Amino acid sequence: MKRISIFLFSFIFISSIIAGGNPSKVKPIKNSSKQQEKFPTWISNPSQNYNEKLYLTGVGFGTNDNTAEDDAKSELIKILDQKISSTESIKNTSTTTEEFSSYTANIDTSSQLKSITGLKIAEKFYANDSKVYALAVLKRQDVADYYSNLISKNNSQIIEYINFANSNLGTLESCIYAQQAFLLGQENEYYSFLINTIDAPFEPDYELSYGSFVQLSKKVSDIKKNVSINIQVSNDEKNRIKNSLIKTYNTLGIQSSDLATCKYTVIANVSIEKTDSPDKKHVYYNYFYTLDLIDVTSQTTLHSYSTHGRVGHLNDQGALNKTFITISSEIEKKYYANLNALLSANK
Repeated sequence: MKRISIFLFSFIFISSIIAGGNPSKVKPIKNSSKQQEKFPTWISNPSQNYNEKLYLTGVGFGTNDNTAEDDAKSELIKILDQKISSTESIKNTSTTTEEFSSYTANIDTSSQLKSITGLKIAEKFYANDSKVYALAVLKRQDVADYYSNLISKNNSQIIEYINFANSNLGTLESCIYAQQAFLLGQENEYYSFLINTIDAPFEPDYELSYGSFVQLSKKVSDIKKNVSINIQVSNDEKNRIKNSLIKTYNTLGIQSSDLATCKYTVIANVSIEKTDSPDKKHVYYNYFYTLDLIDVTSQTTLHSYSTHGRVGHLNDQGALNKTFITISSEIEKKYYANLNALLSANK
């Protein structure tokens, strides 16, 4: 028995040397009875301290105060964005033209929410593992009041734009101001939607002097219909290019007319030439065109667009058809985008 004890002691001693022998590098056995660190309740349940009917909350953490605070604010906004997105997915709006299929496309909700004065860090906790926890809070009423103020500001600007447009009917400038009013009306629709989503204790008080969004859309449409444009196209097969231009302007709410008394003219100069083929299997055409929007009275070019390209096909007629199809497609998409940007330019 004594030999066995000596042998076991020797084996343990030798094993400890083989294992490293340095006591400071041996991992200590954790004490299972050690009391765990106590975290404040707001980390796991912020609504216990801040009533969810009154507050929006977000909990974040980081390696220092700044990263923890930023993370908490981001979490709060992320939660709100998810709520907005889920509600927005079942909300549709009536629009008069296809370019306004989504009235929320250019509104950065997250950036706006970060600018609200009431968004603040209410709690912080420094854990033993060097992590910092933070709680961001935002009063629902502050958010609702913020967007209510934006609606009121837009409302005043819309009335000003519509009045100016009505005083200058028949001009392209009236279309620009009407378009601006329309875009601000879209914003107000979205802000109103956000206010409902926030579910604040008290409904903010604001007035829409222009009526409903549908009524505003009708006013804008009526203003644009007073503008007519004469379209002239050179080298146009079966009026393909002219029809694409008519479609483009109609989409913007502006009418086309063959009357020589139109205040505006679009002159389209189109050049299509057969070119050498890099291979023997295809026929190629080069194309180049310019589209100039001109004020007939002053003979001033208000907007100019030009582009070029090359199209190929297996036979001559196929290549020519494809060339006209390509030009028409570019007009209805790229040229349209240019004109829409002109009308939507901030005044």
